[in-house]
Order: sequence, then C-alpha cells, then structure tokens
Amino acid sequence: MDAYLKQQLRQVVTVATPTGALDAAGQAVVGSTATFPCRYECSFREVPIYGGVEERTMHFLVLDETFNLTPVQARNALFWLPGFDATDASLARRAKVVEYLPDENGVIDHVEVTL
Repeated sequence: MDAYLKQQLRQVVTVATPTGALDAAGQAVVGSTATFPCRYECSFREVPIYGGVEERTMHFLVLDETFNLTPVQARNALFWLPGFDATDASLARRAKVVEYLPDENGVIDHVEVTL
C-alpha cells in the first residue's frame, strides 16, 4: 500500500463474519469480531422524491492489505463503523460494494468498502 494512503488509516473498523447458522429468532449468528485499520468517510445526499426529500447517507471505508476476508465473506460480513459498539448488532451495517484494488504488480493493495 502506498505510504501516503497508509498513513491516512487512523481509525478502526470492527468486522464480524456470519457463521452460516441461524439463532432461535432466525437471525444470522456471527463469529468473533476482528478489527482493521481504516479511513472512514461519510457523505450525505438529498434526493427529491414524490412528496418531499429523502436524505441518503453513504459510508465509505478504505482498508489496507491486512483485511483478510474473501469477497464473499466481506459481502456477508457485519461492519461496525469507528466508534460504534460492536456488541450491539443493531448498529452493524452490511457492505453494498466491496472492491479489492491491486497495485501495478497485480497484488491486492487496498480494499474499498461502501456501506
């Protein structure tokens, strides 16, 4: 990873991968959590809709090469944004887009996740 980009990873995201099992309430059971250094960005956008305006929020994470989940695991994982309580599943978010970006040699340089 580029040194300039790596120095921007000053926050921490918590990630848990579902085990594939369901609990008694039908909710996905997640495995243990792991933390990864990240850069977190949040953006807001107002979208005109019939009868008013809808506000949409986009959360964007940049993670380094230590993010060791496969693309399938990452798409199904639960992400807790920096500063959120990882013991509260209601605060977790799922990835909308996960991009593994290679360097000029084809080695994964960093990962970008949109929540």
